[in-house]
Amino acid sequence: MEQQAIIQETTLSPEAKEKSPFRKVVSREWRRITRRWPLLFVTFIGPVFSFLLIVWIFSYNTPRELPVAIVDMDHTALSRQITRMTDATAIASVMRNFGSLTEARKAIESGKVDAVLYIPSDTEKKVYKGHSVNLALYLNNTNVIKSGLLNSGIRKAIGTLSAGIKLQVQMKSGKASRRQYRELYPFS
Repeated sequence: MEQQAIIQETTLSPEAKEKSPFRKVVSREWRRITRRWPLLFVTFIGPVFSFLLIVWIFSYNTPRELPVAIVDMDHTALSRQITRMTDATAIASVMRNFGSLTEARKAIESGKVDAVLYIPSDTEKKVYKGHSVNLALYLNNTNVIKSGLLNSGIRKAIGTLSAGIKLQVQMKSGKASRRQYRELYPFS
């Protein structure tokens, strides 16, 4: 009896041996997927379409030359330097100088500008006396990416200017050393 069972087992066709249970299931599911449009879409077409859509959305570069307004209440060489440094960033483009925050607020609300930089009066006097001055940056946060990039770009420009002014003040007073100079300007 045992010999007959062994003989019967060995006489199975080669096709039957090749079709393992796993292959049978894969074959059956493949037929089901290819015969039904929704399954075919969800399994293959949808993911490829989603990937291509995301690639297309993010294929554009970062925003550039976003409109920024300046409210300059100081009207000094330093405030003009702040305006130039802001305009020199890749992300910001100074479009207008407003006389008051009310006008600038209306420009933000109407969408004419994406940010307003407020420079208070006596900024230059306070800075050169060694006091800190708070510059206010108002952003239109309806587009978080644009406002984040503007915030970062303008703050970097003002930080660079601030480091330069700090070094100038220290050098004039004789407090600046070569080490401090290298810390502020690591590239020569």
